[in-house]
Amino acid sequence: MRRDVAEAYVERLIQKITNSDRALADDDGDYPVRYRSALYYVRLVGEAHADVQVFAVAVDDVEPSAALLSDINELNTQVRFARTFHVRGQVLVEADLTGDALEPVGFFSACEAVATITDRVASDLAKKHGGRTAFEDSKDDGYHPPDAPTGMYL
Repeated sequence: MRRDVAEAYVERLIQKITNSDRALADDDGDYPVRYRSALYYVRLVGEAHADVQVFAVAVDDVEPSAALLSDINELNTQVRFARTFHVRGQVLVEADLTGDALEPVGFFSACEAVATITDRVASDLAKKHGGRTAFEDSKDDGYHPPDAPTGMYL
């Protein structure tokens, strides 16, 4: 999908999922999205033809170690339709969508999976391996986790 078309479409999908009139990109060009009072991002990747990444910072300021990488690998064997990895001092949860096949159900599922997986694992990873739980810190006082693990594939 051409980048300009993908950008307009992603903005409409974000407006729908957030029930807002406008989707605004941050200084990095990412679209921050609140999910049950927590934060994840939507990014367009590629210049001529764009794909979509949905990602959240699960843990920030964490050094890689054999134990952390082992835990991330174990987590990746349990989740579907997303992945976790360590890069530049962060543990990220990410799902990729091809721009040419972008549709609402897949987009909403990717957003929910990334947010829910991050919500379920970030705190435990930070307690065990150090770092800050960026997703946890973005929650407001009224946050309550979902009763059922919707979007979670553990």
